[in-house]
Amino acid sequence: MPEILARANFYLFEGEGANPQMRSGGGPSGAPADKGRATALHIQYDILILMNTMERITITLTPEMAQAVRGAVEAGEYASTSEIIREALRDWRHKRALQEQEFADLRAKIQEGLDDIAAGRVHDFDHERIIRKGEERLKGRDASA
Repeated sequence: MPEILARANFYLFEGEGANPQMRSGGGPSGAPADKGRATALHIQYDILILMNTMERITITLTPEMAQAVRGAVEAGEYASTSEIIREALRDWRHKRALQEQEFADLRAKIQEGLDDIAAGRVHDFDHERIIRKGEERLKGRDASA
């Protein structure tokens, strides 16, 4: 949970008989006395400090990469070099997750093949049979054309 570093209260008074003014105070007790028909708007700001949310590390880039990063910041595409690196890391993590899913799918297909072998649903490789089957399909296509 974030720690509240400071709290500021502001009261804005407007209306008949009141000079528009803004006063800061420590809370409702800091509000001025009744100003007639003036209305008050109370605004409270909490300044939050998020502790230990960032860690500083050093990375080494080639001159070309460093120039590309600096150029993107100078062009206004990013606010800082850190923002570019964070985006690159998010993209990298997404790519890795996709690769892991592809590997999991491949492992599942391999296991399916192994299960087929164990269950006797696999035939010996017969290239002659495969060629004949392909030629029959081609003949069927030629006849319908």
